[in-house]
Amino acid sequence: MTAGALSAVLATAGAVSIAAASSGPGNTTTGSGASASTGTGTVTLSVTGPRGKTHTGRTRPVRCSVAGGRYTLVVGARRVARRARVTLIVPSYHGAGSYTGTLALRARVLLTRLQRTLTVPVTLTSTGGTVTVTRTLPGTVHPKLRGKTVSATASWSCTA
Repeated sequence: MTAGALSAVLATAGAVSIAAASSGPGNTTTGSGASASTGTGTVTLSVTGPRGKTHTGRTRPVRCSVAGGRYTLVVGARRVARRARVTLIVPSYHGAGSYTGTLALRARVLLTRLQRTLTVPVTLTSTGGTVTVTRTLPGTVHPKLRGKTVSATASWSCTA
């Protein structure tokens, strides 16, 4: 399953997940003078499709940052006539623990644009975290998939 096809299936379900392994922190200063910590690395997506088969995608670059009590993880992908950007935001970040985050997908395939946001449970550690999203497909785009379940899991390591 290609990344584009995978994004289409997940977007149909209203669910997207990301997994990252990241290293190489850096420090920057925001315009307000507050310190922000950033890191870069790679991301791998693991998805169980509607027929029960698990797919693990290729690794992709990822950026993460912590600033002003906000943890952000961003993954972008670009191919001919296709673009996708997934952002995970944990607004009340204060260290390792369980949080509720917002997962946002923005994608464009040819002339079609797609935007979805989803509230997800997030577990963060001092070196990264995990996110799992499970959704039942509505069958809006592909009627034969109505009632089938799609699950995506992400685990990342980031030193931001």
